Amino acid sequence: MNAAEAYNALSFEQRELVRQTEMNLNESEEYFTTLLDCVQEKQAVVILLASKYAETMHQYWQAKEELAKAGYSDNDILSLRVAYYAAHGAELEKQREKRKRKSRLMQQTSNGKA
Repeated sequence: MNAAEAYNALSFEQRELVRQTEMNLNESEEYFTTLLDCVQEKQAVVILLASKYAETMHQYWQAKEELAKAGYSDNDILSLRVAYYAAHGAELEKQREKRKRKSRLMQQTSNGKA
């Protein structure tokens, strides 16, 4: 069975998922290209930040999916996140401030101010 035959053999719902993946990839490429056109002199920084964003969001959804597979609902997961933050919030805020300082320094350096 070739690819076209395999596609045609899919259920309507599965064909719709394939269509969505193709459409989403095409649209995301257009958005990213437009973004890079808007910030031509800072493309490397934008690419790095977008890559890190995508990586962390992917990890977030993977972890959430694993928790869901273990039987936790969205509300359960939110409650667990709140509990984690209550226990580790001060440490997380320190890390966030450190990232903000690093980001400001990178911006100043790229603007020639440092």
